[in-house]
Formats: sequence, C-alpha cells, structure tokens
Amino acid sequence: LTDGGDPSWMGMVHPDDREATERDLERALKGETPYDIETRMVRRDGTVLNMRALAEVSRGPSGEPLSIIGVLHDVTDVRRQGRELIA
Repeated sequence: LTDGGDPSWMGMVHPDDREATERDLERALKGETPYDIETRMVRRDGTVLNMRALAEVSRGPSGEPLSIIGVLHDVTDVRRQGRELIA
C-alpha cells in the first residue's frame, strides 16, 4: 500500500480523504478526540480499500504526545456488502 511518493501511511490515504484524515489525526494528538476513523487507502496497483484506523496516543507527564500506535482494519468487503443490501 503506497502511492510511490510518500512512504508513510498518510501517503497511502486516498487524496480526497487526506485532509480529513490529517485533521482527525491532529485532533487525536491534541487530545480532543479518540482516533477511530474510516478512510480510503490506495494500493500500488490503484485498488482502493476502505480502512478503519484505531490508534492510541501515549502522552508524557505534561500531556504532550510521545507516540501513537494503532491498527488498520480492511473493511472493504463489509462496506461493499452494505452497498449491495441498499441497492
């Protein structure tokens, strides 16, 4: 999963979702909200996947973010089944 440019996970986020994903990450790092989002990611072959990202921010003594660790769940099939039920 990468667009060949940005090697970070944010480089894999669909261009149309990147701004919202970055905003949600910033809010989580500030401690405003938990990091539990759904976003689209693009594989090298152009395949678009629906991903749910869950992460926990570790904080220092004064509340500053030290690290963030999380998981990505591929929910593409779940979303596709939901769309098929509606159609």
